[in-house]
Amino acid sequence: MASRFTKADMEQMAKYLTEIFPVLKSGHGARRGSQAYDMELRERTIRVEEELRHQRELMMEMFANMKTQFSYIEKRFEQVDKRFEDIRADMNTRFEQVDKKFSMMMCFTGIGLSLTTTFITTMMVIIIK
Repeated sequence: MASRFTKADMEQMAKYLTEIFPVLKSGHGARRGSQAYDMELRERTIRVEEELRHQRELMMEMFANMKTQFSYIEKRFEQVDKRFEDIRADMNTRFEQVDKKFSMMMCFTGIGLSLTTTFITTMMVIIIK
């Protein structure tokens, strides 16, 4: 069952559509409004592209600054590594010196205990005879 719109229905729909879409009010001007809208969109697009170009330039500048900072940090880490290597070498040298002194002390302690034992044993032999 197909229904047909009356002229009053069509006028009511036209009125409703022109309220929702103001471009439809002007009739032939709709084409001119569309051209104005297209121009506005082009201008906006150009402004957005310029802003994006500017943002890209700022980002490239920031990346260059970051690269410089990272190279500085890398140099600092290399300096710290060298310092740790120097400290490690110094510690190894000192531990070797302590080992030598400890060996000498153990040797002298052994000699001292041997001499003391020999002296006490000799004194005991002399006293007992």
